[in-house]
Amino acid sequence: MIGDMDNVREAIQDALQGIAYHNDRQVSEGHDRRLNINGSFQVRHMSPRLAMAFSDGRPFVHIEVWSNPNQEVIR
Repeated sequence: MIGDMDNVREAIQDALQGIAYHNDRQVSEGHDRRLNINGSFQVRHMSPRLAMAFSDGRPFVHIEVWSNPNQEVIR
């Protein structure tokens, strides 16, 4: 079982520092959720890597990082 979501997010942000951004203070927004993937559902626009994670049957973490320099536009 993956731990407390706040701790998971903090660890991921720390790990991405220097890779996706210079400092995790640059992160202005974050969303996280835990899903039980044993049910029936649809996934759109699945990458091959994400498809492999789903088919493996073990818990995994999926991360998306994007830049939104225009703070007046909400994605």
